[in-house]
Amino acid sequence: MTMFTSVLGWASFGVAARGLANALERKNPLQGAGGHAAAALIFGSFGYYIFGVQQRQEAELEKVLAKVRENKRAQLAQEAAE
Repeated sequence: MTMFTSVLGWASFGVAARGLANALERKNPLQGAGGHAAAALIFGSFGYYIFGVQQRQEAELEKVLAKVRENKRAQLAQEAAE
């Protein structure tokens, strides 16, 4: 997932959550543009953070998988030599 889609997706979720909160209070769901902007900013920031976490996890996972592959190659080479 790209950073743009992560941030945009979470920001959209924030706006939708704000609209739902307004609807539950029986207000116009689009009332209060400042609140919608704040929700989009907060949830978009969360999406940016999550994107960074995913990138770090993928990098760490790739390191671990490379180590597992190397160990498996060594094990197969040792078994073939016996």
